[in-house]
Amino acid sequence: MKFKIKFTKKSLADHFKYYAWIYVAAIVISTSFFNISTTMIRNQAPPDQKLYSFVCGDAIALDYFITFHAEMTQAFPHLKVVACDNLAYNSMSTMAKEQKEKFLSLISNKYGDVLVIPYNEFADLAKEGAFEPLEDDFQEYLDDVDPISLKTVTMKLQLDETKEPETHVYGIPLSHLEFFPYYYDTNDKVIVLTSFSQNKDNARSLIKWYLDYMIETEWYGTLN
Repeated sequence: MKFKIKFTKKSLADHFKYYAWIYVAAIVISTSFFNISTTMIRNQAPPDQKLYSFVCGDAIALDYFITFHAEMTQAFPHLKVVACDNLAYNSMSTMAKEQKEKFLSLISNKYGDVLVIPYNEFADLAKEGAFEPLEDDFQEYLDDVDPISLKTVTMKLQLDETKEPETHVYGIPLSHLEFFPYYYDTNDKVIVLTSFSQNKDNARSLIKWYLDYMIETEWYGTLN
């Protein structure tokens, strides 16, 4: 005995009407499993094979950010994971709240190596010991920063009660650099190396890559 199933426009419409939620659920579940699998693969890599950075505050156009991230990945071929995320919580988008919560979560969970963040967040976090001193490795870049801006990232902190307070530069201001013009405002941003990074040598190299990228890339000429 042969069964013949006949589809009509009405039967298809009724089918999708009644079973649409199943398809949506399947997509959500598949996406969730994909994200979980990706996270597991990334977490399996040893700390010295992973770099995570976050560009925070303002939104960057997706097509330019994809190009930027691809070039970053190509610059560190010896690493298994080179990830970057744009947390645009200063925007008016519906995702702004979630992006801000993600930023606070990564800080509280001591996650990430290199951050580009607004100064008002930098100041509070630096006082809590969230960032590494930078003057020893980045003096050539700090020489290009005007004294007033440099003063805002120089702090005298006592992060170890057994030692005297020490003065260090905990961030590099970016106001004198161009970074995705028309999209990302560098006037109030600084780049930092987290004190909880487990891959500090490569993270320092990534900061230098960021700074050279901002100086050398003329994005104004590619926006037309």
